[in-house]
Amino acid sequence: MGSDHSDGITYHHPANEDEVIALVRQARADNALLRVRGSAHSVPGAIYAPHDTGRPTVHLLLDRMIAASFDDTTRRATAQAGCHLGKDPSDPTRSSTWENGLFPQIDARGWAVPDMGGIIHQSVGGFLSTASSGGSLLHSIYDAIVAVRLVDGTGNVRTFHRDEGGADNPFFATVPSMGLLGVITEVTFQCLPRYHVIGTETTHDVDKSPIDLFGDGPTSLRAWAERTEHVRALWWPQRGVERVTFWEARRMEADDYNAETGTPDAFRPRKYELMEKVFGSRKTAQTLANKVFRTFGRLNPPPPRSLLSKLTDRTLAGLYAPTIKAFLPTGEKSRKRFWDLWWKALPMDNEASDTLLPTEFTEAWIPLERAHEAMVALRELFRKGGFLSTGTHATELYVGKKSPFWLSPGFGEHTFRIDLFWFAKNEGHAEKHFYPQHWELLEPFQPRYHWGKHLPVAPAALRPRFPRWDDFLRLRAQLDPDGIFLTPYWKERLGI
Repeated sequence: MGSDHSDGITYHHPANEDEVIALVRQARADNALLRVRGSAHSVPGAIYAPHDTGRPTVHLLLDRMIAASFDDTTRRATAQAGCHLGKDPSDPTRSSTWENGLFPQIDARGWAVPDMGGIIHQSVGGFLSTASSGGSLLHSIYDAIVAVRLVDGTGNVRTFHRDEGGADNPFFATVPSMGLLGVITEVTFQCLPRYHVIGTETTHDVDKSPIDLFGDGPTSLRAWAERTEHVRALWWPQRGVERVTFWEARRMEADDYNAETGTPDAFRPRKYELMEKVFGSRKTAQTLANKVFRTFGRLNPPPPRSLLSKLTDRTLAGLYAPTIKAFLPTGEKSRKRFWDLWWKALPMDNEASDTLLPTEFTEAWIPLERAHEAMVALRELFRKGGFLSTGTHATELYVGKKSPFWLSPGFGEHTFRIDLFWFAKNEGHAEKHFYPQHWELLEPFQPRYHWGKHLPVAPAALRPRFPRWDDFLRLRAQLDPDGIFLTPYWKERLGI
């Protein structure tokens, strides 16, 4: 039942819920820690159980639990937790395909979900466990979740329904729950009719941008997000670059269909291209980008250097801006138009290679009305700190619709999301050498954070920002009384 994969961990591969129950009960009897791996897009501490706690460890991979079923009467889709949203190109079992991905199967029935994240490699259970989200104030995939089924820490099966009770319904504790309430085995989505998406992407010099990154008026980032269905901005704040790329999209309406797009029934998509082709290949473009990030990565931030290394760094710093700007033309040269199926257009980063462009980030969610203040504060930090603060990658700017889920970073309010990127092949460690300055800067804005990415260890500060924090912890203790899902990583971050 166990097998080794490239990450050096031995996994159990349960084929059904009964086998999950047996594994959970055995782990409880053995006083073991049990965790589930999805597509491993979270930081390792959020996923795995460490081997140095004195407790045995059990790791599950749900690659044999990928079935999906559909109710045509209610337009509902129920997927086992191991089912991927799309195709995971890094799936260690190589069982993930487009054909068995949930979204392609939903689309084949003429259905859709309201939104999704920037990629669809993730498994159903993994995606929902950490509050991953798309960039919209109008739509959220969490609006579509109507039931969650899991095996709790005692080996009992529990099913939570959205329509049972009000705000105190424990259903709203299940997403996100970071694997701390149990092993999610099944999720049911309320789908809507299929739609197509149309959008544009353009790049501007920040000081000439039609959208004001730092203001709070009718041309502000907030106003743009409030009037646009789906948004994402990539800000390159480094001195000499100072450019921003705006990606925006909306659902197509009747007037959008024409000779170029075709009709709803005879649709002719134009795919969104994350990067322009080089010598006819997007892989070549990403390989080149990999070389650029590797070259300049020593500036992000530099460890102690010899005199010769410092001279090299000074030369690299001078070359950085013209090199990056060569990849970022502005104005009409940068303009991209696209229209496509919902599940192909909205995950705009899906073609990015995790091997060539491995990216880590911390994602701060702050109240939407304070977006301009946070941007001004970041601008000042970046101006003073140079590469030590900006890094050599972009800063991603998103928004998020308010959520009723207890530990969602968007609980109860619309949010502005700041993703500070770190190229994973850089020297040094982002969590130690890069992010502390940003966490400190943003603390006055009382941010919440994406649970699957780099987190500041500050449970005392985070606790009052989640009104249902204690309710979640009480439910966690009830469903997992022996703490078989509770690793030291999560104990520390939740203050348990």
